[in-house]
Amino acid sequence: MQPTAIFTGLFVLIFILFYDTAASIVNIWLRSETYTHGFLIFPISLWLVWRIRHRLDQIAPNPDYLALPLIFLNGAVWFLADLVDVNVVEQLALVAFIPLTVFAIWGWPMVREAMFPLLFLFLAVPMGEGLIPPLMDFTANFTVHMLQLTGIPVYQEGTFFELPTGYWSVVEGCSGVRYLIASITLGTLYAYLTYSHYLKRVVFIIASIIVPILANGFRAYGIVMIAHFSDMKLALGIDHFIYGWVWFGIVIFIMFFVGSFWGDSEREHVPVPVETAGCVDKTKSRVSAGGVALLILVWPAMAWVHSKSFVENLSVDIDLPASGKWRELDESFTNWIPAYQAPAAELRKYYESKGEKVGLYLALYTNQKQDSELVNSQNVMIEQKHPVWAEKGRGKTSLDLAGQNIEVNESVLRSPDQSLYLNHWYWIDGQNTSSEYLAKVLDAKMRLLSAKPTAVGIVVYTELGEKRASAKDILQAFLDDRMPAIELASQNAVRAN
Repeated sequence: MQPTAIFTGLFVLIFILFYDTAASIVNIWLRSETYTHGFLIFPISLWLVWRIRHRLDQIAPNPDYLALPLIFLNGAVWFLADLVDVNVVEQLALVAFIPLTVFAIWGWPMVREAMFPLLFLFLAVPMGEGLIPPLMDFTANFTVHMLQLTGIPVYQEGTFFELPTGYWSVVEGCSGVRYLIASITLGTLYAYLTYSHYLKRVVFIIASIIVPILANGFRAYGIVMIAHFSDMKLALGIDHFIYGWVWFGIVIFIMFFVGSFWGDSEREHVPVPVETAGCVDKTKSRVSAGGVALLILVWPAMAWVHSKSFVENLSVDIDLPASGKWRELDESFTNWIPAYQAPAAELRKYYESKGEKVGLYLALYTNQKQDSELVNSQNVMIEQKHPVWAEKGRGKTSLDLAGQNIEVNESVLRSPDQSLYLNHWYWIDGQNTSSEYLAKVLDAKMRLLSAKPTAVGIVVYTELGEKRASAKDILQAFLDDRMPAIELASQNAVRAN
């Protein structure tokens, strides 16, 4: 059987066995404009392979057993990601099976010659959401600095700022992540097609990362200026988005136009030092293909077996004993609550001591799965474009939790009537952390050891006075008294699960 037929069969098998992962990629392409370009990645990659087909035909297929342990390790990565529902890692591992299968069936010379088309496939994976918060911060800070340089008075709180003519905020859609992802995709393809020298390619790809970030900052600044000088009549509706995409098109055109001055008229190519295509070692080819098929079958089978042992979220109660120092209040002192999705149990309590009020929120997840897990991008302190509350600041701080100095998340929320200061973190397997990555590692550890994958989201908050330090001190005093009881209540909930 020809290597092309073997690869095609394995390619189809991969997408059958990992159908759910492949479907998750396509679903994101369908629902998010940011990643719609994903539909074009595979056709473009095939076209890139077709362009160099004459060179590929000269390479003798030489199946390589070295690819088999790499496929095994890649499958293990997919399994662990599936175990703790880290979609992006699952999706990257799925795509990685393709170049690894090429490596197993054709050998390293073929992979080296088709390296770019194979690597280009990874741009089909919808990733980059983690860049949204820092890009929002950069866009807000850049816009405010430009306004100040222009001489326009502006007051800033986090990603919110106010001018004499109006009130502005940088939301997810203004972060520029769409421009950045599109620019990286187009810039990478342009660099490959235009340049033959690796240094030129690297420089242009770096430019395709930096330029859209700066361009988005100027876009936001320009929109604010148009609205400011039109007395808030322009750049506020649909034209707000039209200006953005027109501006992006102009920026990309300029970037490509400037880059063309350093383009290589003829791509130099150094032939791969391999034997001319000839007979294929059929035995080696069959062993390699069989090894690939077996190794890609193992991990979905293990995931299926593990899913059969899964128990749905059990309904449990979190019981927190009373405190002598902090009196429990009958009513809330705020209408704000965190947005946690589908926990097994929630606890909201409000306390008072010496005139200071503190709110406590616990979200318990007993058997986590997709869309019902603690570490999830949908679990936030406040949803985007909330009608009442807005996040005015976020960062990291440290607290003394049960005798340990732990880094936690902090946020400042404001409504027309109230300001709140929050600290929030995770309690997983008896360990406090604010790191999403460590939380996922601890979750995977519990699942692999057949322990109950129980996790608790902890949020404490108080009204924010003139000094943030005093609000933090209030929360620290509350936790000094209540943290042992919180951990005990979490442990009891685990035992009851």
